[in-house]
Amino acid sequence: ENNIDDMIIKFKSIYDKMIKEKAHELEITPGGDETFFTNQMLIVLMELKSGFIFVEKPEESRDHKTWENNSAPWLSEFKLVRCFVSDKAKALLKLAKTTLGVSRIPDLFHMMNDVSKVMKFSFSRLKKRTEKSIEDTCKLISKGVNVAQNKMAAARLKLELRAILIDQGTYQRNQRALSTSLHPFSILTAQKQNSKDVETSMLSYLRKIKLLKEKHEISDSGKKLARVERQIPDSAKLVDQWWGWTESSLDSSDITPELKDWLLNNLLPYIYWSRQIKKTSSKKIRRCYEISARVARQKLEMHLLTKRLISNEVKKSDWIKWAENMSDMFIRTTSPIEGRNGWLSQIHFNGRGLSEKRVQSQAGIHNYYLKRSNDTTACERLSGIKPEDMFGFIMQHIN
Repeated sequence: ENNIDDMIIKFKSIYDKMIKEKAHELEITPGGDETFFTNQMLIVLMELKSGFIFVEKPEESRDHKTWENNSAPWLSEFKLVRCFVSDKAKALLKLAKTTLGVSRIPDLFHMMNDVSKVMKFSFSRLKKRTEKSIEDTCKLISKGVNVAQNKMAAARLKLELRAILIDQGTYQRNQRALSTSLHPFSILTAQKQNSKDVETSMLSYLRKIKLLKEKHEISDSGKKLARVERQIPDSAKLVDQWWGWTESSLDSSDITPELKDWLLNNLLPYIYWSRQIKKTSSKKIRRCYEISARVARQKLEMHLLTKRLISNEVKKSDWIKWAENMSDMFIRTTSPIEGRNGWLSQIHFNGRGLSEKRVQSQAGIHNYYLKRSNDTTACERLSGIKPEDMFGFIMQHIN
């Protein structure tokens, strides 16, 4: 086992070097987070579009200097760091602003988690408390205690329970709307949005959630909703940034204004929403994305240029590849890192700890051996370099 770890780390170092040599041609969107175990902390730095792990390492501290020392050997090699996605940890804010000199995009995953921590279980508690009061009141009625008075109390409590259930549904709708507002196209209509549109929508849905919190006197001692509200403007900025990247990607192409308009406003929204469908586990949100994709497809099919433009199969393939690439560049969350953190937690507790060597070898397997459904490794998605088979490499070099 120890020898195999050594072989994987050797394989990893070979391809790490190859990627760094090509990094001056590449643009990336990194994200960072920490994960904690008993008496151990790991920092994880990942390229979010490809899922490539730059740093996965046990550390004693999570201050700015630690992050800077670990990230600089990788991130300084790349042609462009577009932005940095993270939670509101001060060290990561400073890493983005001071070290990298890029905008920090608040992680929507953490923002939505803050909202859920305040609201989600509060409605369950309100519901259980009211149901218990109804049950107790009904017991008193069955025993003949103050029957008329308790019947009125039971009727009032049932109305309260009904109001709680209605407000819980309202909260859930607004919470989903808060999440689905942060897209370059409006949900269900597939119309182009700008940062101001998104900011206005997100603040509106959060305001409705706050009104429900006040109505039911739900505690928010950590002021989490206020923290989410402060981060919304920076989250919304991603939309204008993304449109800037998308439009500039066509500047060097020899295309007419008419074709550019078709690509940006007809083909791109359809490809974008089609790819979003696979990125959510929520049935209701997926349904909204499916409707958005259908609306965008209808708009695409009705356009006068569509039949003529997609008749060239080579061009069609190039345009779809461009649209897929730009769609994947809109990164709202550090979900790949959160997934990785969960996996690290699993193998940590299953294996009763993680040595630094084992962490390195597991990162090597993640980057150069594991494949997504499109049969690509994280290395290929980041750099275009296709690594040789890691298992074959181990067999060749182990005695």
